[in-house]
Amino acid sequence: MSAPPGYRSLDFSDEDRTDERLAQLSASGWVRGMFFQEIVDEAKRASATLDADSTYTPFHKYPLSSYIRLLQRAARAIHPSAPFHESLYRLGHASYPNFAESLAGKALFAVAAGDFGRVVSLGGRAYAAIGEPARVQTRLVGEREAVVHHYDNFAYPGSYQAGVVAGAMLATGVTGSIYVNEISLSESKIFVRWN
Repeated sequence: MSAPPGYRSLDFSDEDRTDERLAQLSASGWVRGMFFQEIVDEAKRASATLDADSTYTPFHKYPLSSYIRLLQRAARAIHPSAPFHESLYRLGHASYPNFAESLAGKALFAVAAGDFGRVVSLGGRAYAAIGEPARVQTRLVGEREAVVHHYDNFAYPGSYQAGVVAGAMLATGVTGSIYVNEISLSESKIFVRWN
């Protein structure tokens, strides 16, 4: 199937614009430590070296700017031969399963019972619990179609966050297609269609 109007297939050819992202970021942004830890653990599994702490407290709030830098370093270290945004997309795959296994994730996603449509519809509540200033609104637009709209999400909404959606699909056993409309460095719409 082709991309819906206004969306494009995943394209990993964009350049790394991390410095521009950080220049727009508020100093008050934060992310829970569990997401730092998943990146550090992934680097260990890949035998990649990161300039980062080796342990993070799961529900402690850490600066969002540090998280974005960690993602940048990890993308280059863990998948050095892949395009930057493809590496971020691949890193995003672990995010949903990691959060879903936490106490907070289990409480939030218990009602979803492994149903991807329910999981994706709870995305806004999940993002509210895991960091600021990112906001997510999900709108079901068809029986097996949704738009996941990221606002104020500086953690690579068109690549890493698309990978988070792909990871949720894998974890819930569905297949499908993901298309992106990148509006700015901190806003994107991710259209997902699944079987």
